[in-house]
Amino acid sequence: DTYKHEASHQDDHARTERERWGIDPARVAGATMTDTPTHQSPPRHVEQLILHGMTFASESVAPLGARLSLITGDNSTGKSVVLDALWWALTASWLHGRPVLPDRAVNGKAKIGLRFSDGVDHHARFDPKQEAWQRPEGWTPTDAVVVYARIDGGFSIFDPLRGVTIHLTTEEVFEGQQLDGAKSCNGLIADLPQWQSRLRRLHDAMNAVLAHLSPDGEPLALGDVVRVSIRDSRDFPTVKLPYGDVPVTQVSAAVRRILGLAYVLLWAWHEHQEAAHLTQEKTARSVVLLADEIESHLHPEWQRRILRGLLNAVEAVAPSASVQAVIVTHAPLVVASAEAVFDPTRDKLLHLALRDGRVFFEDLPFEKEGDASAWLTSPAFGLATSRSIEAERAVTRAIALLGTSPISPDVLRTQHSELVRVLAPTDPFFVRWVRHLRQHGIEP
Repeated sequence: DTYKHEASHQDDHARTERERWGIDPARVAGATMTDTPTHQSPPRHVEQLILHGMTFASESVAPLGARLSLITGDNSTGKSVVLDALWWALTASWLHGRPVLPDRAVNGKAKIGLRFSDGVDHHARFDPKQEAWQRPEGWTPTDAVVVYARIDGGFSIFDPLRGVTIHLTTEEVFEGQQLDGAKSCNGLIADLPQWQSRLRRLHDAMNAVLAHLSPDGEPLALGDVVRVSIRDSRDFPTVKLPYGDVPVTQVSAAVRRILGLAYVLLWAWHEHQEAAHLTQEKTARSVVLLADEIESHLHPEWQRRILRGLLNAVEAVAPSASVQAVIVTHAPLVVASAEAVFDPTRDKLLHLALRDGRVFFEDLPFEKEGDASAWLTSPAFGLATSRSIEAERAVTRAIALLGTSPISPDVLRTQHSELVRVLAPTDPFFVRWVRHLRQHGIEP
């Protein structure tokens, strides 16, 4: 009886899934569950993103790495627009239905294009009358699974087998999403307890992904489910923290970000595998990961872990697929953390630079700087110094005084007091400054 009940339950579930995705039952009659196929030749990847006629970039080409592209740049240089345009070029859908609009002054010459590693390229032009980008015939959405970790904390997912694009807010990642009467995503509050009780493979995989994304010595892991409120009949998953198990609804913003990222990566690939089994199609050969300021809310200890963790997490979730990650960041620690994993044959460091009122992609050589403060003064971030603004100004004035002669001792003493106020006692500039003071008979 138990067996018959479970078999009936599975039949009902399969029927619901077929109806949910509009799959012809005759097509999958007699289908067998097979492991993800092994692919021989390497899948193609995006080699270039072409943007012409944008308000911030009149003509710009972004060369992308086969595995990893790190993009830096000042605020308002168009980094998020680059990710949004790349998302559209891959999926044929704009986030929230709002297209990136070009500069109207270019008179219909605006262009978004992709060039792939197999030599295929596509270009779409903007129709000012329709206010829409016109994709040429034959430019179909990508055959890769695409996951976009957005700047607002939500996620967008494209699955080529299901032919669907799902946009989840931060709240929907936890609570789930229902569209047109169907549950497009259960949400982690509902899924994680199910995985823990019925689908241990996914539960264990979730813990493995969390471990990849967590700092060394403090790996996140799922705890036991608990009841949180007398007004809510649900059992909530918890996260093991150093001080105990905490319900996922009560964790910090940083832990919510990591939880959501781990869940969406695993859920998106699991749903893709389910679609492959139902349709008897092969799983995607590649996963494209777009991430906008993935360091948001993260402590520096987590920031220097997140890049390697992301690459390892996608590998763990989809071991048969290659990954192409495009990461926008403002964090020197994120870029510094790439020093141990950066491969110039398949990775890129790009900087959006502003020159003469226009933005251009700079394909920077990746040179190890040693630590995050050195990266601040590298071309990737372009600061003159890693000191505070007040300290930078004081040192600039002091350097000017070094070449001034004759000079009043009182002026030097006043400047020395300012340096002592804003600089650390161990600042290397003091070596040069103190020597100069002593040359003028002043003992600091």
